[in-house]
Amino acid sequence: MLAHDIILSYQPVAVFFLIVVLISTVANALPFLLTKTNYYKAKISEYECGLPPVGRNRRDTHIGFYSVATLFIIFDVEICMLFPLAIGIGHITPFAFKIGLFFVSLLGIGLIYEIFKEAIRIH
Repeated sequence: MLAHDIILSYQPVAVFFLIVVLISTVANALPFLLTKTNYYKAKISEYECGLPPVGRNRRDTHIGFYSVATLFIIFDVEICMLFPLAIGIGHITPFAFKIGLFFVSLLGIGLIYEIFKEAIRIH
């Protein structure tokens, strides 16, 4: 009897899940059922200020931008990890302080490595 009561307690969750699936299916299927599809060349072509596209649509981007963006994301996330240490610096134990110093030293080693690998060029 206990297992039956547990299964019945999940009944509202199952009903909610079914309603969500039903609403999302109807919302996604309704535009396809109600619209008339007419594909012709002008409609499916690229739009560039009303003129036909000239040349390539993409421009080459220097790889340096991608490496700088990747390094920024990596170091930015690691700096965000230091916020709890900075906020609670007066209330942490010596062990936590050593862990924080270890983390900062890893950041420094990573930065030095990136400089020597010339991923970051300092002029």
